[in-house]
Amino acid sequence: MFCPWPFAVCGLVFRKDGITEDIWQKAGCSRSSCISSSAFLRYELRNGSLFDERIKIIISLVEITDLTHSFGDNILFRNADFVLNKGEHAGVVGQNGAGKSTFIKICTGQAVPDSGKVSWAKGITAGYLDQYAHIDAGLTLEGFLKSAFLDLYRLEKQRNELYSRAADGDMDSMRRAARYQERLEASGFYSIDTYISQVAAGPGLTGIGMERPVGQMSGVQRAKVILAKLLLEKPDVLLLDEPTNFLDKEHVAWLGGYLSELENAFLVVSHDHDFLERICNRICDIDNRTITKYYGTYSEFCKKKALLREDYIRQYSAQQKEIKRTEEFIRKNIAGRKSRMARGRQKHLSVGYDFPCCRISAFRLWEGRRLRLPDLTVSASPRFLRRLWDRFRH
Repeated sequence: MFCPWPFAVCGLVFRKDGITEDIWQKAGCSRSSCISSSAFLRYELRNGSLFDERIKIIISLVEITDLTHSFGDNILFRNADFVLNKGEHAGVVGQNGAGKSTFIKICTGQAVPDSGKVSWAKGITAGYLDQYAHIDAGLTLEGFLKSAFLDLYRLEKQRNELYSRAADGDMDSMRRAARYQERLEASGFYSIDTYISQVAAGPGLTGIGMERPVGQMSGVQRAKVILAKLLLEKPDVLLLDEPTNFLDKEHVAWLGGYLSELENAFLVVSHDHDFLERICNRICDIDNRTITKYYGTYSEFCKKKALLREDYIRQYSAQQKEIKRTEEFIRKNIAGRKSRMARGRQKHLSVGYDFPCCRISAFRLWEGRRLRLPDLTVSASPRFLRRLWDRFRH
């Protein structure tokens, strides 16, 4: 049985865990056909059956693989991976200096990573909020915002020229002009002025006057103008770095409402947790030099991360108990009848125990067999501690 979907489409993502054979057959393809095509489908399951009896294909817009980047001795990312799919509203969080703004710049190409690959799907448009972008100082506020629709204004001009030719009896020009007219209507061209007024009112731009030159605006007003134009352009992916820094509380609420209803995907860096809670359905946590994407709102992310940390601490505690039991066995039996077994366990202990990675902002290597972390104390062999120190000291 063959798979009916056009798997040549860039960035199809697939999660097949727990999918039974009858669901695969309902999808119209076999396991082998999907796997051999190197394209994957993700199924939305509810109560063990396909949600609405439909298959939802997730298209990745940007994919980052094996990202490694550093500033001097400060390593921000090490072999990190990330995927932004169509329609995902992702908030980027992390401690100060973790690399949030650098991550956005890597996505836009403003920063080149030390290694790794950033792949954008073909034909995808991306819009980046650059508060310091160059703007013609002579442009008025209205003129600058209208520049978001330059393609449509060019199309209108071409249509008018075709109508002029059609007036002289050129029927081919008439047909082309009719097609252009349909494209203008479908794109909402005749509602541009209304749309501009709505978006300009959101961050409070109408109060400064639509005919005011951009060159006479303050830095905050200029940043709002750039944001408004970016929203008017409606790119496939919005990249916003701290967009609430220059907005009043009222304007932050407006932007939150606008973004929450946006169909297109976006990445937003913000320290405003209430803002992220309102707009995001994904959270990208930059921590321990990697990027972890959590599904759900910001509050759900906080709960999930807290549970993961608790589980992490439980693993540490269980490990320490095992190490103590092993050390006690070695001490009692190293010279007795079970000396061979004790030496085997001693050798195993000297190699060290693997445990999950955590963010270590500062720690100190002590002489002997103990390493103190901010929240934990790990006992292991000197060789193991030295390996751990070599791993995290950069």
